[in-house]
Amino acid sequence: MSQIINEKVPFFGDDLMACSESTLRLLIERGVVDLPKEAIKMMTGMHGNMGRCANCGAVNGAVAAIGAKYGRTDYNQDNKLVFQLVEDFLTAFENKFGSVKCECLIGSNDISNINQQYRCSEYVLFAADTVELLLKRQENK
Repeated sequence: MSQIINEKVPFFGDDLMACSESTLRLLIERGVVDLPKEAIKMMTGMHGNMGRCANCGAVNGAVAAIGAKYGRTDYNQDNKLVFQLVEDFLTAFENKFGSVKCECLIGSNDISNINQQYRCSEYVLFAADTVELLLKRQENK
């Protein structure tokens, strides 16, 4: 039976959704990015670590949301704003948690450990909150 790890992210946890999926879903549900729920499918393979010392899944979901809002569809479009917002997000995340790498954050590839899942739910919430703040600031400029 699946256990809700954090009521603020009731779809995240063992046998539920991964960090990357949960972060993007939270941002969609909050109305921060205008994407159909089907866009969450893109994040399914981007779960934390991906078994290869990769970025935290919450980081992947957050960066995808920034790209969805301000990304480009052609090479001749400007990408400086996206890069700046991503850098601002990564800096905030690293300042808070010390790294953006999944393995550094949880110390193991075993996400089934309940204590790790509690920590990961905090990464998801921080990532979503930070992206929401960054995008709102940008909209108010």
